[in-house]
Amino acid sequence: MGVWKITLADMKNDLNDIIHRVEKLEQAVLGARVKQIVKPKKESGVDSLSGRILELRNSGFFKQPKAAPDVRSKLQPTYPCEPDRVTTALLRLRKNGQLRITSKEVDGKKLKAYVW
Repeated sequence: MGVWKITLADMKNDLNDIIHRVEKLEQAVLGARVKQIVKPKKESGVDSLSGRILELRNSGFFKQPKAAPDVRSKLQPTYPCEPDRVTTALLRLRKNGQLRITSKEVDGKKLKAYVW
């Protein structure tokens, strides 16, 4: 019995092959209507929460470590939102490499803080 070895490159090639075949089938079945069905991917703009946080980053707000409550209080006058949304947006920006994470001590408690 042999061991199956599937690499990531093989999987990507297979997936690209399947996508290409599906696109050909859509074109054959739907014709010119395919372009109307496919929705363009929405880009995060300045009006999004992530966009607002990136504006703060670009203005130098994150030169010193800032915890999620600090960021929320800064955004609150122009973009009111729930604390968990700010936390989630900060985590996603860190995951995407648009912010870095460190720690900050507030009232004897260690908090996650974000810097750039």
